[in-house]
Amino acid sequence: MTDAFFVAGALQQRNFRLLWGGQFVSDLGRQLTIFAFPTIAILGLHARAETVTALTGSEYAVTPLFAMLAGLLIDRWRRRHTIIFCQPACANHAFRRFAG
Repeated sequence: MTDAFFVAGALQQRNFRLLWGGQFVSDLGRQLTIFAFPTIAILGLHARAETVTALTGSEYAVTPLFAMLAGLLIDRWRRRHTIIFCQPACANHAFRRFAG
């Protein structure tokens, strides 16, 4: 059996399509944020290269600092409740970052 057969079968499942669509929108928003955040700093705030570098670095510095602790906690929580809580929290964070 080919990989195309498994993908076509997976796309027939409603839950998979919802998961895939939600993840696509999330990834698209993340990629737009990676592009827009430094661009707004440069064009809107006339930030210097050092400032943009520090801003971009601080965006990625959080992951290694908190990933192990977050993984430890999330492994003990129910996955569904965690996803239901975290997705709106991420959306809220993104909205507040750019709106205010």
